[in-house]
Amino acid sequence: MPLYKLSAFFIFIVINTQTWGQECPASDTLTTVNNPCTVTGSGSTFELNFNSGFTDTTAVNAVDGNPGNTIGTQRQYAFIKAAEILSNKMVSDVNIEVDANFSSLECNSNGAVLGSAGAAGWYSHPSPPNEMLPNTYHPIALYNALFGTDKAASDNDIRAEFNQNLGTNNCLQSSDGWYYGFASPSEKAIGFTTVLLHELSHGLGFASLIDPSTGGKPNNSDDVFSLFLVDKNNGPWPDLTNSERLDSSKSGDGLLWNGDNTNLKAIGVFAEGFQDNDTSGSFTQGDRIQMYAPNPIEIGSSTSHFDTALSPNELMEPSYTEGSYELGLALYLLQDLGWSILDANDNDNNNTEQNVSVDGTDFSDNDTITLDLTTKQIDVPGNPDDFQYGLVYQGENVTPLLQPNETGVSITLPESGAFAGTYTLTILNLSLIHI
Repeated sequence: MPLYKLSAFFIFIVINTQTWGQECPASDTLTTVNNPCTVTGSGSTFELNFNSGFTDTTAVNAVDGNPGNTIGTQRQYAFIKAAEILSNKMVSDVNIEVDANFSSLECNSNGAVLGSAGAAGWYSHPSPPNEMLPNTYHPIALYNALFGTDKAASDNDIRAEFNQNLGTNNCLQSSDGWYYGFASPSEKAIGFTTVLLHELSHGLGFASLIDPSTGGKPNNSDDVFSLFLVDKNNGPWPDLTNSERLDSSKSGDGLLWNGDNTNLKAIGVFAEGFQDNDTSGSFTQGDRIQMYAPNPIEIGSSTSHFDTALSPNELMEPSYTEGSYELGLALYLLQDLGWSILDANDNDNNNTEQNVSVDGTDFSDNDTITLDLTTKQIDVPGNPDDFQYGLVYQGENVTPLLQPNETGVSITLPESGAFAGTYTLTILNLSLIHI
């Protein structure tokens, strides 16, 4: 079958810019598109720099909501559509700048790299704000969002390029090439807006910086994405040797995602592509999503995508599967990395007032409590029938220690003092979380 590859690349690049773009038109309104231009949503503003491939004057008809009347303008409007979706999901007080290019990416008659993207820089800080881990590489857009100011004002945030030859001779010529509309593409066409959402998600941080050929860390430091990778047999990636990480990255079904937001959201959704701890055949509490770990390693794809075994399909699998205008599970993975996100009702899920109650005392997000090693009742005020929960101890999922009941959950902590330490309890209010 034809191979429609989606890639991630991760480079450090500095591009000087002096001007801020005017506002982009809405994705359904045909008018002059300034370059650069900005898209402002409920959570953030994206600035789009249309560097190359957007001046193609070949006349075309508007297609399925995309009003562009040339190839170049339809490409611009597809970018604007993707930015509208993302700016209403991701929260940042700092503009997120995107460099966009069309170029001749790898392709042949039966396969093609559709696009590739990555953060324009990754940064760490020895004494960052509370929301950020120290001495840990973060993609520049997330780094800025957590600091609340542009820490690299002369740098753009995401660099993305796309295959200008798709559908032509010797470049998946059997396909119908790019589909720039905003509906469901035909079976042989490739939805450009879907590919944009995929690649821009890489630029927002959906990517590992571990060297795929050696398993080594960048500058012997952790990156925020790889902190959540875990080998099902050997444990969290940060604690492994280079050779152990290398083996894990080509282990097939052995590389897992250990982020609470992602795995809690997956409950009841997936039938394949996860660690099925209770052999129930469906994703339940304590299961973990598989990441892509083929043997041999695929540079640009391995570790930095969800596994292709996931069913139903997800946007962030390594190969294009179908047209989609939703981030799906990727939104919650980005939240695991530290992004604040918005739900369908424009609620900031990271900042929404939620609390739990222990022995009559209320606790808010990120509060800590010291408990004796005994059974404790944890109440969830408001709607105890509509929440998800998870418990982590030293990076390991210990959710089975929790037992749900009519008013919340109870926790039976181990009796042995060897298990004393920090337990992280996550409570998600499902009535506030929508895609």
